[in-house]
Amino acid sequence: LYTKRENTVIEDDTTTIDNIRPTAALIYPNPVKSTIYIENDRPISAVRIFSASGVLETEKIVGGNTSASISTSQLADGLHIVEIISADGRNERRMVVK
Repeated sequence: LYTKRENTVIEDDTTTIDNIRPTAALIYPNPVKSTIYIENDRPISAVRIFSASGVLETEKIVGGNTSASISTSQLADGLHIVEIISADGRNERRMVVK
């Protein structure tokens, strides 16, 4: 989009939905009791689990596999954020621990 004001051209470089390639990450079961399983369409380098308030609770280095499992038995019941880190970036999913 170009706008002309007093002989000045301004380019609008807003990101559109066409520029975003979603990552297909699957986390199950949800809610979870003891172990969460993660599958991703791209190699995973690490998985981090955060509390709902943003505190890092656990991290697992996966090393390029497209799947991982993490024990959740040490986590408090409630909402948690799972961050999947790959070479293409980060993807977050919500998880409930029972």
